[in-house]
Amino acid sequence: MLGDKQRQEYLDCFQKGNYGYVATIRNDISNYEGWVKRANWFFYRELFANYVPVASTDYNILWEKYGFRNTIEAGYTINIKKINEYSAEILVTSTNLDHITADVSIEYDSSFQMNFSRLSAFRRIVSVDDPTCRPEALTGGGLRGYGIPNQADTYNIHITLENGKGSVVISSKPGDCTVLNLKTAKLNFFVPTFTGELLDLCKE
Repeated sequence: MLGDKQRQEYLDCFQKGNYGYVATIRNDISNYEGWVKRANWFFYRELFANYVPVASTDYNILWEKYGFRNTIEAGYTINIKKINEYSAEILVTSTNLDHITADVSIEYDSSFQMNFSRLSAFRRIVSVDDPTCRPEALTGGGLRGYGIPNQADTYNIHITLENGKGSVVISSKPGDCTVLNLKTAKLNFFVPTFTGELLDLCKE
């Protein structure tokens, strides 16, 4: 969904609507679902925190409104590791939990280096690389990464934890003539990463 105003209007409608059920694309059916979730985390963070998956169709997951907020309290550490001038890794660890998703707010900015001879040839972008993306989702499109604004005081992303650890890499591009300043990374809450069997509504 494009545009800050449009995203906020969509989110406001979803929150005020208090819908009993929500349908999303199955991630084992379409590679597109993984990108949709990562690029539209502003919506999925509300979905994960307030709904649980209860059934599936041939191509959808059906989520039901939960009776209370579906977040998890747990000890954790969150660290920023600078890789180079244009990229940094955010690492979250939690020894008590597995198969969970962390909602993380980041503050950052990016800029061109003083290399004026190349500025006219490129457009600066910032992206998030998610190593938990399914390998098959990389075919024909590199859906492991997604773009975010070039700078933000607060921008929410998600980090999936497996075996107690999870990470993403934030990068500004082109790497040889931009600088990334990842100032802060704050963990807001954990939500479950749902992996269980669901009722198949297409079976007779």
